[in-house]
Amino acid sequence: MPCKITELRIRPGRPADVPLLQAIERAATGRYAEMPQTRFCLELPVRDDAEHRLARECGLAVVIDLEGVPVGFALAMPKDGCAHLLEVAVAPRLQGRGYGTRLIATAEAWAPDSGFTEITLTTFRDVRWNASFFGNLGYELIEIGSDRPELAGVIADERRSWFHAAPRIVRRKAFDRRK
Repeated sequence: MPCKITELRIRPGRPADVPLLQAIERAATGRYAEMPQTRFCLELPVRDDAEHRLARECGLAVVIDLEGVPVGFALAMPKDGCAHLLEVAVAPRLQGRGYGTRLIATAEAWAPDSGFTEITLTTFRDVRWNASFFGNLGYELIEIGSDRPELAGVIADERRSWFHAAPRIVRRKAFDRRK
């Protein structure tokens, strides 16, 4: 039986992608239904057109295509002089195959190339797959102080939107400046 060769490509996001990326994000959120403390995520809005546009214009917006069809994306923006990963989502049928890791690696390559010395993200503290996933990628827990007002603003926005209904944490990954 011949092997099927699939084409996997990471490319810049485009305005026309947004509706499909929103559908991917909504579907990926379904995983949070597995845990009672995160079921509320099913009711939260997805990233809107303005957030996608801002990431394309001022940060990073990348899409992972499988045979020409978007199956995941990542958005990152500058926050407090650092890169901040806003969103990573992969279609549920393709989760666990390394696509999310490839998207994060793309953001991690973009960050130092753009002059950032670290990348941050917010995530759920008690979701079993988050802690091990980001820990294995080298992200450490950090506390946010007054020296990071924009990141504190991200957290405040999450609280206002009830995203903090389950405990959230901030993680960071620093880049070696000698490279």
